Amino acid sequence: LVYGVADKIDFVCGDFLELLPHLQVDAIFLSPPWGGPSYLDQGNFSVDEHIQLTNGVNGRELLERCLAVTKNVAYFLPRNTSSAHVRTLVPAGVPCKLERSFLNQKEKAITLYFGDLAKKSNQRTPTG
Repeated sequence: LVYGVADKIDFVCGDFLELLPHLQVDAIFLSPPWGGPSYLDQGNFSVDEHIQLTNGVNGRELLERCLAVTKNVAYFLPRNTSSAHVRTLVPAGVPCKLERSFLNQKEKAITLYFGDLAKKSNQRTPTG
């Protein structure tokens, strides 16, 4: 209602991984559970080790399944995910951009943008 896009959004309730192969979507935003506050004690965060969904799917497989449906994926991850680990997540030929989110000059999280989202995530409207 606030942004005037309510007629462009469909909300679907169900098991995401069961529904995913049947979805036709423009983009997917992923923000899977990181394992609670102790994720910061892990050193470098790994989607392979630290994101484990109840059906045994890890964070890498979750991303791969989403990229099979659309190349336009945003993946919200903890700030202690290393750049080297991020590079292992990017499939050949898929554009990717990493954005760091800060609050009060402290890094809070990163978001990986894939596909067309990687191209659009930094566009700004000039001012003045």
